[in-house]
Amino acid sequence: LLASRDKRFLIIGSLNAVTYKEVFTLLKENRVWLGHGFASGDAFFEGASGALIRFRNVQWYTNLDHLKRREEIPPQQALHAGGIPALRQLRRD
Repeated sequence: LLASRDKRFLIIGSLNAVTYKEVFTLLKENRVWLGHGFASGDAFFEGASGALIRFRNVQWYTNLDHLKRREEIPPQQALHAGGIPALRQLRRD
């Protein structure tokens, strides 16, 4: 809804949301992209009692420009960053 009305936003949501048809389409069309992320994959929020609550599996979704979005990632580093082995190490069957 926000993207369709050309509103600027920064939302914290489940990492699984990238698999939703509506969200995936926005990502594919480059109308929304993932934010910078959380250190070590953990997001901490302060609860009503003042205690810190830890969340895993959350990600920023945004249409705001940020510097990390513009960084070039060398292809070799991109392969290893996701735990994907180099192409020559993949089986051919």
